[in-house]
Amino acid sequence: MRRGARRGFSSRTRLAGIIVPALLLCLVIKIIHVGLSLYQTVETSPWPRSAQAASATKTAPETQPPQNEPLAELLQKKDRQLQEKDEELRKKEQELLLLKQEVSTRLAELTALQQKVAKDLAAIEQREKASRDANVKQLVEVYKGMEPAKAAKLMEKLDEPVAVQIIAGMRGRSAGQILSRMEPERAARITKQLSLSGH
Repeated sequence: MRRGARRGFSSRTRLAGIIVPALLLCLVIKIIHVGLSLYQTVETSPWPRSAQAASATKTAPETQPPQNEPLAELLQKKDRQLQEKDEELRKKEQELLLLKQEVSTRLAELTALQQKVAKDLAAIEQREKASRDANVKQLVEVYKGMEPAKAAKLMEKLDEPVAVQIIAGMRGRSAGQILSRMEPERAARITKQLSLSGH
């Protein structure tokens, strides 16, 4: 049961660690997409607005307009095209600004969600630890009431971390009587772990 609880807690932790970064990645991909669209709009613009007048003046004498399209009309057409590009660029800039605001909002929501998940996981871990501690206390009382030889024989079949916790919960004399009747190598390992944990 304890192993299942640990696996469940580990699975919830991994799931929380996957969901939050995945949501953040979706937002980043969206803003990159809009940014690329804005970049392409700027790149395809004929020239910056500040250079429009100078460029038009410079290229006008070299342009040979068709006979049925006066030079003034050709320049007006070019100006309309530039205005359309400028308008498209402004729309893209506005879209990018709105997207940045949305990303900021989503990031705040994700941060709050991450904090809530961390808090919930901490509460679950605390409850599971309290449950494990209560179970260990019960086992300590059970093994203390046994004959040392019988307790040692049964403890041989327990996982070593569990055996260490049970021995740690006993008084020195009871623990020593059980350890002295256990297989020597296992008793030595348990004793070493007890010393490392400060018991």
